[in-house]
Amino acid sequence: RVFWWMQERARECGLTFLEDYIARIRGNPAGVMHNSKTKFYRLLKSYIRPIGRTVDAGEAVHTDAFERLRKVLDYEPENLLEYENRLQRHLDWGDDGASRAIRKRVTVNAALSEAWDAWTTPEGCRSFFAPECRIDLRIGGAYEMYFMPDAQRGSRGGEGCTILAIHPQRMLSFTWTAPPEMPEIRAQFTHVSVYFQAVSDKTTLVSLVHDGWGVGELWDRALDYFDKAWGDVVLPRLQRRFDYGAIDWENPDPDEPEF
Repeated sequence: RVFWWMQERARECGLTFLEDYIARIRGNPAGVMHNSKTKFYRLLKSYIRPIGRTVDAGEAVHTDAFERLRKVLDYEPENLLEYENRLQRHLDWGDDGASRAIRKRVTVNAALSEAWDAWTTPEGCRSFFAPECRIDLRIGGAYEMYFMPDAQRGSRGGEGCTILAIHPQRMLSFTWTAPPEMPEIRAQFTHVSVYFQAVSDKTTLVSLVHDGWGVGELWDRALDYFDKAWGDVVLPRLQRRFDYGAIDWENPDPDEPEF
């Protein structure tokens, strides 16, 4: 990246580089990473620098870092993931709330087909997502998760949610609703998209994006609620389902993540 900085400074001074020379050294965000530490510096403990924590720090993250995050499965620096999530949720998007989204991902010890079935079949969803559900796997079909199946109709969980898009073993998209304790916005639906990517024959990367948020205090509460629900409960339960087996909803493991 030093070269590109030099190139920009040179242009400010009215100088240029030969285009054929530049073409030969263009970077590859998905290329092999090299350890730039030498000699005794490799003995020092790594320092993970927080990003964007200082007001008016003049910081900037190069777009190549975000591109590598998308393309390289094992490139997951904690500070960059945390910074990206805050950018999506808390930057000044204006008054329309555009582009606010929850983004989570997890790698599970399951083949691609097994991970897909966990989200798209009643048996699969009951193994980690909710005690009961209703799934009609077609565009416009039901995708209802009943977290409280014994409650009265309308308070069981995801009543009214439907499937928006299906790309078998690649992507599932469905509408989603606020919990019953937020009745003011419960009738308005957001969108969840779940993406599946095989890492190996026995492991799959599952990425989730939840968008379509309104603005205001109630919507902020709902966004915070689901940020924790997806990241701290649902996806960890998915991992545990393939590591230890399906949830026994009548007698759940005390270590099972809870809302």
